[in-house]
Amino acid sequence: MRARYGDVFTVGFGPTDVTILGHPRHAEHVLRDNADNYQDKGGMHGFRAGHYPLMRTGLATVTGDSASWRQQRRVIQPALHPRHLEAFIEVMVEAIGDRLGHWPTTAESERPIDLEREMTRMTMHVIGQTVFGTAIAPHEADRLAAAVRETFDYTWRGAAAMSLPAWVPWPGQRRYRRAIETVHQGVAELVERSLRHGDPARHLVAALWQASRSEDDAAAARGYVHTEALTLLITGYESTAAALSWAFHLLSRHPSVLETLRAEVDAVLGERRPTYPDLARLPYARMVVEETLRLYPPSHWIQRRAASEDEIDGFTIRAGAIVAPMIHLIHHHPDVWDDPGRFRPERFTPDRVAERHRLAWIPFGAGQRMCPAEEFGLVKSQLILAQVLQRYDVTAVPGRVPGIRVGTNVRPAGGVWARVTPRRTSW
Repeated sequence: MRARYGDVFTVGFGPTDVTILGHPRHAEHVLRDNADNYQDKGGMHGFRAGHYPLMRTGLATVTGDSASWRQQRRVIQPALHPRHLEAFIEVMVEAIGDRLGHWPTTAESERPIDLEREMTRMTMHVIGQTVFGTAIAPHEADRLAAAVRETFDYTWRGAAAMSLPAWVPWPGQRRYRRAIETVHQGVAELVERSLRHGDPARHLVAALWQASRSEDDAAAARGYVHTEALTLLITGYESTAAALSWAFHLLSRHPSVLETLRAEVDAVLGERRPTYPDLARLPYARMVVEETLRLYPPSHWIQRRAASEDEIDGFTIRAGAIVAPMIHLIHHHPDVWDDPGRFRPERFTPDRVAERHRLAWIPFGAGQRMCPAEEFGLVKSQLILAQVLQRYDVTAVPGRVPGIRVGTNVRPAGGVWARVTPRRTSW
């Protein structure tokens, strides 16, 4: 794409033209240096049109310069700040260990499992315990994940349909609406369970409820909690499950990287459970996660709308135009990344990170609207990788190579199939 069109080009996305930006300096201009001109995420235009009905006006979708966004950020960001992570580590470790307790025994290890499905269940379970303070059973996770996948897969068609009247039939529209209903119903049930039975000291929904509750408008407070809990659920499980699925796929095909990671896990943890101080002692696990997110970022691009006319690398951006720093292009730019298609976690040593453009790696966005749960997601992935490899040998199933499924994010098509063999029996 870059070889044919360069670093800046415009594509039609349904009724909307989107200007694609493919260099880190473009992302820096839009998301930091001239961010005041690009506060608006674009509303019901471009790429966001297809999933806006699902996400509503949560922190991930609300306009950046609005009072609503500032209020939502003030409520959520403190709870997700890295200094509060230590309180969640024990909950995460317990939840991961609980799911691993359902993985195959030695006698069952010849039966392949789909790691994408298992990572979805595991990350959903972790989110259940940390966000809602309650378990999300495998059948609930499967139902919610299938519905979210349906809405994400509809994104491309939905963007094209936004220019049509609501009564015009459109392929997949009924499934899309049913899927949205399924997700919202599932989240409503989780919120209700959380507020009734969850441990308020161990989950985020209680913090959201306490911060938003008003004696004269309890219904509005509950609606706010629902919307933000839905945002935390979807952004918290979907991107992590996809990244971990790709990570195990990459590790199974790069044995030297797998051995280096396993040696680190064995040296640091042995057979004991991870603790908060262990995170700093597992740097290679984090580098594997970061390199996976470079190759397979959870989002295609970061959409913004220009408030006034601008210029980027000599390309005129008219007022009202939709622009999008394309994460995949930035993560593979040859000016920044040597041999960008290769899987090399060593790219993320502190020295190498310091040498790169600061927006060369942006899987969680950048600037004011950067995802507040970045550290939460990275730590969750780091712990899952470490705990899986602590207990299991993971080997790919010959001939079962996942394809790429493109929707709102990039997921493995056909699953990530592997055989998992217990390494120890003392758990």
